[in-house]
Amino acid sequence: MSEETIVEIPFDQLDSDDSIRDQTDDSGLDSLGDNIESNGLLHPLRVFAKADGRFGLLTGSRRKEAMQMKGRKSARSEEHTSELQSHHD
Repeated sequence: MSEETIVEIPFDQLDSDDSIRDQTDDSGLDSLGDNIESNGLLHPLRVFAKADGRFGLLTGSRRKEAMQMKGRKSARSEEHTSELQSHHD
């Protein structure tokens, strides 16, 4: 069973290499960033706390990249504590 908590995570504390996304496609990141600026972040990033005090990214790598392109330094994130974490420890 998993529990989620919404937190604001600074990007410099977030390790994107833990993302479950297999492929990176940069097309459309600028328009995604514009959409997030206009409408806000509709779906938070999904992250998990790591043993070293940092966070691993489960989902939202494109949203994170788009927000960074627009100068954002952090994002609203859903922190998961569950069996998902064991796949990344």
